Amino acid sequence: MLSILILSLLFVLSLFTFKNRKYKLAGLFPILLLNWLVIELVIYGYFLYLVFQGQCFLLIGNQKILDILIKTRLTHAIYFAQGKKNFIYQVNSDLGYGLGKNKDTGLYRTNQMGFRADQEYALLPGKNTLRLAAFGDSFVFCDDEKNTDTWPHFLEQSAGHLEALNFGVSGYGLGQSYLRYLNEGLKFNPDIIFFTYIELTNRDRINPLDFIGINNLRMANFYRAHFWIENDVLLSENTTPFHLFDPSFRKQYLYDPLKLHFESSFLANPFFSISNLGLLIKTILIQKIVKDKKIQPENYTDETLNLKILENLIRLAEKNQSSLIFWNEQSFSKLPQSIQNLVKQHEENVVYVNQRDAFYDLYLNLSPDENLRNKSQHFNARGNQLYAQAVLDILKSRSWGKGARRFKFDPVTASFVPEASSRQK
Repeated sequence: MLSILILSLLFVLSLFTFKNRKYKLAGLFPILLLNWLVIELVIYGYFLYLVFQGQCFLLIGNQKILDILIKTRLTHAIYFAQGKKNFIYQVNSDLGYGLGKNKDTGLYRTNQMGFRADQEYALLPGKNTLRLAAFGDSFVFCDDEKNTDTWPHFLEQSAGHLEALNFGVSGYGLGQSYLRYLNEGLKFNPDIIFFTYIELTNRDRINPLDFIGINNLRMANFYRAHFWIENDVLLSENTTPFHLFDPSFRKQYLYDPLKLHFESSFLANPFFSISNLGLLIKTILIQKIVKDKKIQPENYTDETLNLKILENLIRLAEKNQSSLIFWNEQSFSKLPQSIQNLVKQHEENVVYVNQRDAFYDLYLNLSPDENLRNKSQHFNARGNQLYAQAVLDILKSRSWGKGARRFKFDPVTASFVPEASSRQK
């Protein structure tokens, strides 16, 4: 809207100049030049406003001074947010973004190790304590519920000698969940690794529409990690808006997927970069061009990459004598055959649970008017209680862990006990 007003101002000023007959033809040039300078200054003020708001992707790579201002503003916003006690998210060099340490928003609280908890946990679990570490998105983090109303908290309170560490982060997909386990969860030596993803989704790739649209460059969903395979080795790199200042990055990950080739169009003319008016026109045209663009397919289906992440995850779990639970809404038979085969090959240590099946009997006992969702459509406290109960039912169904740290549920004491000690009894 503001850009339309600016262009209208240019038209009015020019019209006034040509209609004012007291000027001779020779005097029109300086008047037009003055009008042009006024418009350039007004547009530059508009650009500075966009920079301040963070909605400035299309300005990047055109004018050096604007690039410097955008970088400065982004850097300031990042470190300002990290220092705020009531801002829970922060940029993370390994994960793209993650949770800050010792943050307290009033609703959410993290401990000194940077995961959601009201207490601290030793890196090594107690000898007689079964430890589960949960990884996933907002349904693990439990958006809009206080720490004591999350399902990991309810799970931990539901049985003796059981710990449930909440490593969930809102917005995470399989890739970032895997990296969070690798970089942060692994050191806590969990007996059970709980994952709410088994397939890649759009959260696991760079979505050019997020950048080119009107979204704010400081939003957390830009701070992703993308993966690739090189010489059969899984590699990853965190992505931030600062990558946008690299022309090759913009071309490979943003323009090419959208089939946008500005270097061969009239928009490549220097007028559309050097002149503020030209840059404004370019940003308007590009937004119109990409408005109806879509990324296909709807879900991310790089099966080879998906399989490599799962193989690495399972190998790490087995190396550290951990069992692995994949808790997913999709029926096992609907998964790609390669993923089914992988799970079957490691069925001694890997359990696949259809979340809908796990909840089915619990839902049957609910009254029709009972609401399990909060304002953001995540589970409320009651919903998280049932979620914890469903997870506990799975934990009760078999033994977990390896060697001396192999546990099973004892119904007499309503707690988890080492199998070795129960056999001695």
